[in-house]
Amino acid sequence: MNKMVSELAVVVAKESSMQGKCEDLLASTGIMQIKECSLRTHLIQTRREEGEEDAEEETPPLLPPRKFPWP
Repeated sequence: MNKMVSELAVVVAKESSMQGKCEDLLASTGIMQIKECSLRTHLIQTRREEGEEDAEEETPPLLPPRKFPWP
């Protein structure tokens, strides 16, 4: 019985550690998503400004559209 309790304690400790790492990764992902959106917005604004100056030039997008693996 003590062995099972000890094993359970080890599993709980590992799970707690993984949960902390997961929280850190989710926070980092959120920050990166905000930065990406900001950069995309800046790119759109820059292209519009260039488009006003040179209406004849048409450039393809630098970043492809993102496709998320979930519906």
